[in-house]
Amino acid sequence: MFSCAPYFNMFVVWLCTGMWHGAAWNFIVWGMWFFLLLTCEKYIWGKALAACPAFLQHMYAMAAAIISWIFFRAESLPYAFAYLKSIFVNYGQEFSHDQTIYYLLQYAPEILLCVIASMPVKRLVENYLSSRMTATDENDLPTGYACVARCLYIWGPKLFAVLLLIIVYTKLVSGSFNPFIYFRF
Repeated sequence: MFSCAPYFNMFVVWLCTGMWHGAAWNFIVWGMWFFLLLTCEKYIWGKALAACPAFLQHMYAMAAAIISWIFFRAESLPYAFAYLKSIFVNYGQEFSHDQTIYYLLQYAPEILLCVIASMPVKRLVENYLSSRMTATDENDLPTGYACVARCLYIWGPKLFAVLLLIIVYTKLVSGSFNPFIYFRF
């Protein structure tokens, strides 16, 4: 038997979430975007999405999140739709080659670190260390080497994430004026 209750409940939750974030139509559309996504995932394409490879699921989630942030950060609803149009319809017409080079040079360290962080580096290091340290090798290696390798494996990703946070935060603080988003209200 079909019931409208789950749809209605999710609609109310996401409508209220959008209104809570601000008194503008773009926040309502932001909430309705998530309502539409969650409803479609649950009732239409959820099983097909679950059967996709992990990297496609990740790409889908990232695209959905990026589109949602366009609505959330836009000054107005027409601006958000114009921004989406420039991405999907007029791609590259307003973005010059000089701008591309400028942004790549300006943010090269952050882009490089983010690309590295998005790859399965930890798994590759784990496979490398486990192949190098078999049961017989573990007795032959100095105990300091095994300890350092294990510490790097455990603490390396955490230290890398903190380093990336510090670099991005430093760039944000030293850059132009960036007001807190909720000061707009």
